[in-house]
Parts: sequence; C-alpha cells; structure tokens
Amino acid sequence: MKDRNGALPEAWARSLEAASGSIARQIARNPRKLSAIFGKYLNALARRKNVLVETETFWGEKMNVLLPTAAWSLLAYGFFEAGLTTMALEHVGQGQVFYDIGAHFGYYTLLAHRLVGPGGQVHAFEPTPSTHAILQSNAAGRDNVFLNGCAAFCECTVLPFHDYGPTYSAYNSFRKARLGGLVRAPEPTTIDVQTTTVDEYVKSTQAKPDFVKIDAESTEMEVLKGMEETLAERKPIVSLEVGDMDVPGAPRSRDTISHLLERGYCAYEYRGGRIVPHQLRDRYAYADILFLPDKAHRV
Repeated sequence: MKDRNGALPEAWARSLEAASGSIARQIARNPRKLSAIFGKYLNALARRKNVLVETETFWGEKMNVLLPTAAWSLLAYGFFEAGLTTMALEHVGQGQVFYDIGAHFGYYTLLAHRLVGPGGQVHAFEPTPSTHAILQSNAAGRDNVFLNGCAAFCECTVLPFHDYGPTYSAYNSFRKARLGGLVRAPEPTTIDVQTTTVDEYVKSTQAKPDFVKIDAESTEMEVLKGMEETLAERKPIVSLEVGDMDVPGAPRSRDTISHLLERGYCAYEYRGGRIVPHQLRDRYAYADILFLPDKAHRV
C-alpha cells in the first residue's frame, strides 16, 4: 500500500488484524468492546426500533450509523468492506476528485475526504432523504465535501424510487431490493427522486473525477451509460459493486463489467488480502471490482 497518508496504512493493518479469525476469537481478543456492540444490536432488534449511534472509523474520525443495519464491521473494527477500502487506500491520493455514488451514511465519503486532503474534493450522491440526513451529519464542517440528494443515472429526470425503511436503507433502489431471497424486506414506500448523469454533473460543476465509486443497487449500468463522455475523456478509476441477485430488469454483472472492459479498462479484484487481476465470470456474488485504465488509454 502506498503511504500517502502517514500512519493510515498502519491503522488499516491493525483493523484488518482485529477483524481476522472467528467471531469467538474476536470476542476473546476484545470482549468488552464486542460484547457492548452485540448488546446494542440485540437491544435494537428486541425493541424493533432503529437507534442512531456514534462509532469511530479506523483512521479515528467519529461517524453516525443506524442500528440495526449493515453497520456491524464499522462498529466493531472501524471499516466497511475490506476490499473496497483497500482499493480506495491504494488508488485515491492528495488533491484528487472522488465521486461517491450511493454514499449511504458516508463511510467512503469520509475516507475519501481523508485521502484527498484539503486540496481535493469529494462529491457524494445519496437520494434517500432519511439516509441523506445521516450523511449530512457525518460530512458536516468539511468544505470540500459536496452532497447531492439525487441519484446518478443515465438521464436527468424524476423517477419513482423504492425506500425500504431505515433497517434496509442500504438496499433502496429504482428496482427491487437486491437481497437474493435470503431476507424479506418490508414493502417499500415509493418516493420521487431527481436523477442526474455524471456527464451533466461534470459539465455543471467542472469537478472532473479521478475515482468514481459506484454502488447503485442494480442500476450500475445506467450510471455508466450516463458517464460515457467522462469515461472517454477523463478515464477515471472506477469501482463497481457487482452481484447477480436475479433482480427483474437488472443486467448481468458480467455485462456491466464488459461495458467497462470494452472502453479501455482492466479489471481487478480483492482476493487473499491483495488486489489482483480479475477474470470475467458468468455469475457473481456480492463483490467490488476495480477498473484501471489500460496504460495505452490513459489521459
């Protein structure tokens, strides 16, 4: 890992070490902290009520998250998704412009803010009003973080959007919740959401991205189609969440990956603690794929 941020790689290594091994082993290492976290989760579940709690990221910043949601690793270890976090740490640097598409509570928004420094910018997109409010609380006071309460898409319009409530807010989407049939989400509330495209946003703000993180819950292809000019002219690094959950109307992850490969990108994945070349597959579980411009296509 490139040491662009002083002690950050050391803090990241400690967090990964703390998260390794079985749950029983982790509790034995730090029983007081993990028991308290389990207690908060169980209490929230028992009361059937969402609870806003403050936690700390692995690099030492305070952050608000909602329980019970998919915030377990943030509470316990200070990070969310080891693979994507590693990709950001290795490929986001001082003075760069980072787009966080599907920002949720803002973990990657805050991480990118730490990585780009005062000379860079972070542009976050989160369309769910209740989730956006938590994102605002986490990004408060950061002048180079720009929050957008709209969704990145393939056109600028207003579309119906499914809000599955606070517990399942990570699955809110223009399409059916991407849960794979293992969990039954409540019936969603339908709200109208403004959309924009990356290309239009770049034109209006002149904020040309160096890294675009896309987690758009089955509309990743639409986001890519709305940034064709940016991909061709700017060639930003892209991270893309994949996962074939048989959501009606959603393209296969293989097709979305191929879309970028055909535009002069090379694909990489996180495996065995390292980022390594990715081989195209027919079907994908949840993962994040990293796309770097081929050297011949770099701007």
